[in-house]
Amino acid sequence: GSGAISSCMDETACNYNGEATEDDGSCLQNDECGVCGGDGTSCGEVLGCTDSSAFNYNSEATASDDSCLYPSISIGGISNGQVFESNNVVASITVSDFTVGAGTGDGHIHYHVNGAMTMQYDLSDIVMNLSDGSHTLMVELVDSSHQPFTANYTDEVNFYVAVPVLGCNDPNACNYN
Repeated sequence: GSGAISSCMDETACNYNGEATEDDGSCLQNDECGVCGGDGTSCGEVLGCTDSSAFNYNSEATASDDSCLYPSISIGGISNGQVFESNNVVASITVSDFTVGAGTGDGHIHYHVNGAMTMQYDLSDIVMNLSDGSHTLMVELVDSSHQPFTANYTDEVNFYVAVPVLGCNDPNACNYN
């Protein structure tokens, strides 16, 4: 009608008009910076990793800077089901997006051979002297307090050691063994 005042009639809106007689859909809310209708960028963005599943998640970040890290650890030199004809088995370790160190870096490595845990503070090879049989090697990244991370950074391989017995296998020979 004539004399109608078209504006925001929502009393909770930052641009509320108490004299409005007709709501025109223009109501706005304050952003986290207190700016009416703002997009949150005026109060000083905090750039960082905003993905809570990432290793370096920053709960204070208000905008992503594409810095998120997703660490991984993998075992090399051994494949699942592999049979070694030697008691000495060597595994290599590859780590990405994580700095391994003692007192420095992001944390260190725990490796488990058949359940027995050993701490390792570098990326040197794991040298194992194993008896014949089935074996499991599991490696994991842990923090400096020896605690695993929420996201489980691990790798595991199952393998066998079967050292052949060399010598004479004729039971009728004088040098049978």
